[in-house]
Amino acid sequence: MTESVDVLVIGGGITGLSAAFLLQRNGLRVQLLSAEPRVGGSIQTILERGFLCEAGATSVMPRGPEFLQLVDACGLRDQILLPSPRARTILLNRNGSLHPLPLDPLAFLRTTLFSRSAKFRLFREPFITRSSTDESVAEFFVRRFGQEIFDYGIEPLLPGTLAGQASRLSIRSTFPVLHALEQQHGSVTRGLLHGWLHGNTSRPRTYARGFTFERGMETVTNGLAAALGSTCLTGARATGVSVDRNHPVTSPYTVSYDQDGSHRQVNAEAVVLAIPAYAASDLVTTLSPSTADVLRSIPYASLMTISFGFQRSDVRHPLDGFGYFLSASERRHLLGCFWNSSQYRDRAPRDHVAISVFLGESNGLEIAKIPEDQAAELALSEISRTMQIQGKPVYLHSTRWARSIPQYEIGHERRMEQLRDFETEYPGIILAGSYRGGISVGARVAAAHRHTEIIIARLGRTRSMRQSSSPIQRSA
Repeated sequence: MTESVDVLVIGGGITGLSAAFLLQRNGLRVQLLSAEPRVGGSIQTILERGFLCEAGATSVMPRGPEFLQLVDACGLRDQILLPSPRARTILLNRNGSLHPLPLDPLAFLRTTLFSRSAKFRLFREPFITRSSTDESVAEFFVRRFGQEIFDYGIEPLLPGTLAGQASRLSIRSTFPVLHALEQQHGSVTRGLLHGWLHGNTSRPRTYARGFTFERGMETVTNGLAAALGSTCLTGARATGVSVDRNHPVTSPYTVSYDQDGSHRQVNAEAVVLAIPAYAASDLVTTLSPSTADVLRSIPYASLMTISFGFQRSDVRHPLDGFGYFLSASERRHLLGCFWNSSQYRDRAPRDHVAISVFLGESNGLEIAKIPEDQAAELALSEISRTMQIQGKPVYLHSTRWARSIPQYEIGHERRMEQLRDFETEYPGIILAGSYRGGISVGARVAAAHRHTEIIIARLGRTRSMRQSSSPIQRSA
């Protein structure tokens, strides 16, 4: 027998879980399908031998109220863990030395990270005219702030979060806020000053530096899954989506899925595809081959996270800070290094430290193929020089994320327009993967809120149509 729900959510990551939770709280019958045996997607907390490490997202920095609203709805506010004051310092590697990233004007003037000419160049930014083209991230920052500031102050921070090449990523799609500041105010500096003077309070100052949870980032995904209960099906792989155009007002969509060796179907008024673009392409290809082609064309980057535990006495570096990032000229395979036990308490046993590194596809390193023990050796050799590590790790855990981070390359907005055209043709289907609206945890939850509002509004309209066309309503 075919089941029926109001909304079917495909994907058990933070986007799918958030959307399903919000829809269910609004009184809708929801079912969530996760192809994986666990939910959470790239949010994965590892608790072993007294070490707490994150295989994926390490924290969240909410840009609006949505994430905290979700936390409150799940009753998790008291489990929030703020970063240590010492974690304010972010270090950047230049010429083999670590320099603090200057976070205020006085620190910028005093830093030895940049030359005097680069500092003077920065003060020209308010007088540089805006661009009318979809520049690359590299072109935008070099044009506005100069080559040296980009090379040693901006570019090092990008690969650890985007895992992509700044020369290929679109500024409009990757950093829409910065693009908007330039377009609206003619200058990033003037735009930021305008926001500061007018008191942008969308994010409480308490959480301005981000946060995690006492027991790690899985706290929130586990909380969402617990609230969804039997609504959430794991090991359930969607295999196709079909539409019944003869009944556009009732439950027009049928989703087929496999679970425990059985083939099943479920009817729904709306379907949320909160999965990677390449996975969504397989599900929509019978509805729209051209849309499937667009989804397949979205590139993805791979990443590997490796968590180390050391005895504190074996690491001579003070580890005072958040961690460090490397410029392209300094980078071999390592994208960045986080000092977890400096950022948050209870991340390592007493007299030990926890350190995580990120490896990307640079200098010919194939993340999808390299053996994990070889990757760990590469990472250890690089961090040992920088942090003066003398002993061997007492703990090691690695996670490979193949094709995990969508790349918002130049031309991305045109792809998004084509996807919006598909959603207009098939109202009720929402393409909700992280290739739209940002890849951070906060951005994904904000996107889930927007998708939820769209679905609730649509179902309200279709149900009004259904009532107005019923014999009882017509004779009333």
